[in-house]
Amino acid sequence: MNKEDTFAISNFVRRQTKESRFSYYDGTENELLDLIKSNANDWVAGYRDGVALIPVPPENFFSGIVLLAAGDRFEGRYEARQEGEEPRKATWAIDGKKAPAKVVELVMYSHDVLVENNEQSSDADWELISINASPTEEAAPIPVEALLANHFQVSGGTSTNMTAQEFETELRKSFLWWRDKGMAGLKSTAMNTTVYLVIASNTNGTPYENLYGDEQVAFLDLADAEAKAKELSSDPVWGVHGNQPASDFGMTYTVVAVENENDVRFECQGHLDAYRDLVMVGNQYD
Repeated sequence: MNKEDTFAISNFVRRQTKESRFSYYDGTENELLDLIKSNANDWVAGYRDGVALIPVPPENFFSGIVLLAAGDRFEGRYEARQEGEEPRKATWAIDGKKAPAKVVELVMYSHDVLVENNEQSSDADWELISINASPTEEAAPIPVEALLANHFQVSGGTSTNMTAQEFETELRKSFLWWRDKGMAGLKSTAMNTTVYLVIASNTNGTPYENLYGDEQVAFLDLADAEAKAKELSSDPVWGVHGNQPASDFGMTYTVVAVENENDVRFECQGHLDAYRDLVMVGNQYD
């Protein structure tokens, strides 16, 4: 690889956006291509011939990798990374937040490697297929699942061409680095997410008018929604019921979920007419 080669952005890497669970670049594709060209001579070898890593300055890159702590919770989905591939298991830390990257490597695949599985997006010599942005001072190795998929050539996997010993060495490196890390819990690659709502109802499930102003809000996080439901159920209710907890006269605040936040349409009122397709996922606090 050198600056005289031609470079392109693969369609595959376009899933790495601010709204996804992945690392991303906060700039234009032309700016990203300029970074590739200006740093191409600094490339280092990737996991096989035809795969190159280009270190670039971390400015304007954000890492989708989060450091885990005991008790962190995960969600997951069985989904294809892109059209035409078989689904894979994908997981993310529910409360994960993206942070400015400290180390960034741009993963480039040569045209010859991409055509092995007909995955090229252009006729360029090299295509950017992944933005690897680490939240630590150490570059992120290929994730365990991706390495396994590549080595055993499942759908969408690019052969590693590694010997058994080389594969074991790379697998150990990946496992040790990723064992206390996960992906940020934002939206899935299908641009869907679970949005949790807090809905007021009585013990029979009949919706109340909104007694708490704008408290009926959407949350992207289940724990926050459950905490709000519990808080509201124990709050005193004024008026004809006097100063009593909501649960004393049969009001509960229930956590419900919608699969796609773009489908959330509500007006901070206690009516459930707009939520016929909601699925109950939480507990009622009595």
